[in-house]
Amino acid sequence: LAHLVNDRTVTLATAGRKRDRYGHVLAQVFVKSADGGAQWLQGAMLAAGQARAYGLPDNFACMDALLAAEAPARQAARGLWANPAYAIRAAAHTRTLLRLRGTYQIIAGKVRASKRARSGWIYLNFGNDWRTDFSASVAPDVSRAHPAWAARLLDLKGKQVRVRGWIERRNGPSINIEHPSALEIIDADTPAHAPRPTIGSH
Repeated sequence: LAHLVNDRTVTLATAGRKRDRYGHVLAQVFVKSADGGAQWLQGAMLAAGQARAYGLPDNFACMDALLAAEAPARQAARGLWANPAYAIRAAAHTRTLLRLRGTYQIIAGKVRASKRARSGWIYLNFGNDWRTDFSASVAPDVSRAHPAWAARLLDLKGKQVRVRGWIERRNGPSINIEHPSALEIIDADTPAHAPRPTIGSH
């Protein structure tokens, strides 16, 4: 990061939410180069395997581009992707996931069941017992913001997917999906680290 920005002029581009809960500015950063061009800082960091792509509530701008920049580094186990601390976790390893609650993780596994509750919440279950196994949830407001995508979630039974987000304990370990970019479908015979298209509404 220091190599990319020290003594360089940068331009900040913002969209959606402008600051995080700590008061930090949320912006895409473009570094001016000697030839007058600009290098996208987040894209460069992701491509080098020095960051993971994720958004924040009310700020998921550029997520498609961020995920596209991340995927080759993840596939090549470049940078942090070679570190076991950043490994993609298996949905079946519930004890490990519970130990990781409160952290941001990427989870891969097969959807065993998907349903919309009377409350409007959508639940994706990755095991036979929703009380103890890993699950992912989508709040009603997210479904309303992306209705076509939310409807497709109900057809994910039997599909291998990746979910990214903060692990919390809701019965078993769980991730609340806050945006379509947080869920990807992967082929059953594809390694969990390989890039696949996002199931989004863009």
